[in-house]
Amino acid sequence: MPLDRLEKRILEDAWSRADAIEDEAKREAARILATARAQAREKGSASERSAKEEIRRIEAEQEEGMELQERGALLDARDKAMEVALARLRKLVVKRVKKEGYKRLVERAIGEASAIAPEEELTLVIGRNEARFAKGFGGRIKYGSVGNGVELRNQNGSVRITATIDGLFEENRQEIETMLLREAFPKRRRRAGGKRGR
Repeated sequence: MPLDRLEKRILEDAWSRADAIEDEAKREAARILATARAQAREKGSASERSAKEEIRRIEAEQEEGMELQERGALLDARDKAMEVALARLRKLVVKRVKKEGYKRLVERAIGEASAIAPEEELTLVIGRNEARFAKGFGGRIKYGSVGNGVELRNQNGSVRITATIDGLFEENRQEIETMLLREAFPKRRRRAGGKRGR
């Protein structure tokens, strides 16, 4: 075989192999690129999902925080309203009891003290203006202020009973607050109950 033909054949074979290698390289590059694009899309979708989940989580936290602040503000407002209402109610109770039930308060205190010690051994501390309610008391009467009420005690101090309107009010404060809450905030309770039922 002449040298020219051999050289030509070697070159053709080399070009053919080079083309085949190039084609294979192009196919491999296309496959790698396709895989990389698919992975990028997958990572992008996962990142997008993760970002959306994080946004939802942050929004839920912010909403919960706002609800807590709103509830706190409502509770503070309710507590302030309750304190004002209790102060007004206390004044009304004192006024009404002094007008209509003070005698019963004094009689009840005398009865409790007399059950512990003989009435003759007791001293009743009462306001001068209220002393009329203690008629018939068999012990000693001493004029003084006990703060909207009376105090009964024996000489050695082993018996001491204080009955005041303020004391009675404080004893029943929890019930009074509950009643005030029911009266002052009935719509709020119904609305909250309605939400739970849905």
